[in-house]
Amino acid sequence: MDKSLQKKYASELGLNVAKGCIIKPCNGSYDIPKDLTFPCFPKPLISFKGNKQCMKKCNNEKELREAMDKVLMFQKDCPFEIEEFISIEKEYATLGFSDGKSIVLPAMIQLLRDGSGS
Repeated sequence: MDKSLQKKYASELGLNVAKGCIIKPCNGSYDIPKDLTFPCFPKPLISFKGNKQCMKKCNNEKELREAMDKVLMFQKDCPFEIEEFISIEKEYATLGFSDGKSIVLPAMIQLLRDGSGS
C-alpha cells in the first residue's frame, strides 16, 4: 500500500505519524528538499516498487543519496518517502485481510527484530 495513504488514514484516526516528504525521481534524477532535517529514514513509497536496501537511518545528505541511489539503479522512477528518524522502542504489526465487505484482523504481533531480506 502507498505509505502516504497509510499515514493519511492513521492521522485521520488520531494516531501520531512521523513527519516526512515525498520524493519522486524521474529517470533516476531527484532533488532533496533544502529544509529536510537529519537524521532521516528513507523508504520506498510503495514497498513492492523498491526494496529494503534504502531503509536505514541517514545522518546526512551523502548517506541519504547513497541509500536512494541503490534502489534507483534497478528502479529509476521509484518514489520515496523520507521521514524524520524516530527511535522505536517497540514495533507491532497487524495481520489481516478484507473481502471487500468485511475486514478481519485476527492478530497483532510484537516484532522482536527488524525485517531482513526480500
